[in-house]
Amino acid sequence: MVGTDRLARAEGGYFIAKHEQERLISASGRPYSLVHATQFFEFVRSITDHAMRGRVAHIADVLVQPMAADDVADAVVRTALADPLHGMIEFGGPEVFSLAAVAAMDLRSRQDEREVVPDPWGHTSAPGSAAAICCRRRPPRSPRRAITTGACESR
Repeated sequence: MVGTDRLARAEGGYFIAKHEQERLISASGRPYSLVHATQFFEFVRSITDHAMRGRVAHIADVLVQPMAADDVADAVVRTALADPLHGMIEFGGPEVFSLAAVAAMDLRSRQDEREVVPDPWGHTSAPGSAAAICCRRRPPRSPRRAITTGACESR
């Protein structure tokens, strides 16, 4: 997941374990490639549904760069078949969206007339949702992928 190191500091739990796993892998001296990807489009529905309070979805007011799950799987396969990077590669979708706009589009596609309200405090109520989408208040520098050899940095 893009931003695992930041998420470990902000969200704790699962992300602390992921960050520690990656630290152990990188310190092992063995050849490796770590793949991080932004959230899947397929999770937008769950995030929206979990953010509902009555008939209103309170969605974090952030920009996201989601990918299709099939594209993430393809990126993992291409990376696994290539020479080890001895570092991390990040993949993100080709477009940056407002999370609230994507949530509203999802509701409209379901003919669901419930309202979406951007939450400037970023309090989307789905467990881990802020982290799971790689929320950013501005788009990442590289819209498709970036290769790093250390921990992700805030962009």
